[in-house]
Amino acid sequence: MSRRLIISNTAIQLIGKIITIGTSTLTTFLIGRLMGVNFYGDFTKIFATATLLYMLVAAGLNATVVKNLTNTKTPQLHFSHLFAARLIVAAFSFLILAIGLFVIPTANNQGYTPQFKVLTLIFSLSIFSQEVFISGNSIFQQHLK
Repeated sequence: MSRRLIISNTAIQLIGKIITIGTSTLTTFLIGRLMGVNFYGDFTKIFATATLLYMLVAAGLNATVVKNLTNTKTPQLHFSHLFAARLIVAAFSFLILAIGLFVIPTANNQGYTPQFKVLTLIFSLSIFSQEVFISGNSIFQQHLK
C-alpha cells in the first residue's frame, strides 16, 4: 500500500512539474515575443523579488508544525498559529518591500521606473497566496497526501 502511495504521489508531482515547466516556457516565450526584451528583463527582476519573499514566508516551518499537528489534541490551534505567523511575516515582508521600492531612486537608465515599482508591488501580492498554499501543505503532509 505505501509503495503504491509513494509511486502515485511521485507521478502526480512529476506531472505537476512538467505542467509548470511547460507553462513557464510558454510564458517566457510570450513575454519576450509580445512585450520585448526590455520588459522581459523587468519581468525577471520582478519575479526574482517575489520569489525571495516566498522563501521568507516558507521559513521551513512545516516540518515542525506537521510534528505538532500529529502529536496534539488541538491541531486546528497549531494550524491557526502557523497561518497567523506566516500571514504576519508575509505582511511585514510586503511592507519592507514597499518601503524599499519607495526609497530606491527612480531613474529611467537604472531600470527602476515608476511602472517597474508598481508592477513589483502588484506581483509581490502573490506572497499572500503562497502563504496560504504553503500553510495548507502542512495539512496534506500530516495526512501523507
